[in-house]
Amino acid sequence: MSQKSAPLITYLETLEDVRRAASCDHNFIDILVISVCAILANADTWEDIQSV
Repeated sequence: MSQKSAPLITYLETLEDVRRAASCDHNFIDILVISVCAILANADTWEDIQSV
């Protein structure tokens, strides 16, 4: 019996956002998805992620 993998977004949504809500300008899930995409595009630093 094979088991179907959960989509990445489903897994990322289970992660806890430990930031202070009052100082958040962006949704946590958005930051995670953008970061994963940037890493797949060979970004190594936050500066790289910003420029991707």
